[in-house]
Amino acid sequence: MSRGMLKGLEKRKQTLEAKLQNIQDSIAERKDDTVDFKMMGIDHLFVDESHQFKNLMFNTRHDRVSGLGNPDGSQRALNMLFAIRTIQERSGKDLGATFLSGTTISNSLTELYLLFKYLRPQALEKQGINSFDAWAAVFAKKSTDYEFSITNDIIQKERFRTFIKVPELAAFYNEVWE
Repeated sequence: MSRGMLKGLEKRKQTLEAKLQNIQDSIAERKDDTVDFKMMGIDHLFVDESHQFKNLMFNTRHDRVSGLGNPDGSQRALNMLFAIRTIQERSGKDLGATFLSGTTISNSLTELYLLFKYLRPQALEKQGINSFDAWAAVFAKKSTDYEFSITNDIIQKERFRTFIKVPELAAFYNEVWE
């Protein structure tokens, strides 16, 4: 591991620790007596318009690759992940949510990975996939092409443009899609 990668990981760790501390502080400052999600006994979520939760945080070393989306994610998506994980931990299975959407994957390759992260975490773990980079190494191929910039200059861009192991990816996707 290079020093640059190590510095990046340390910075990411500090950012995540600060984010976690903010969440813990906001929970400690709550004044209302609400029921905790874990205490509600919910065993399945039906999530209509699930594409609204596709902005889940992810870690990647591909910081100069176009089209990956926002790695920081949103609080809404993180809340959904916590709710689904609570249900999955209770059942011990990759069950607990049904996602409904007309635009499951619309903008970036990470949306497909995050769909699996929500709905099939144990299946990902069995395949040894514990991050976006591991998933991309198995199912996507990065290429470098030349494109026009907004100022009409020709620039070099890296993107994930091709899927590999398409039959395996399609079979995996068919487990969560109907």
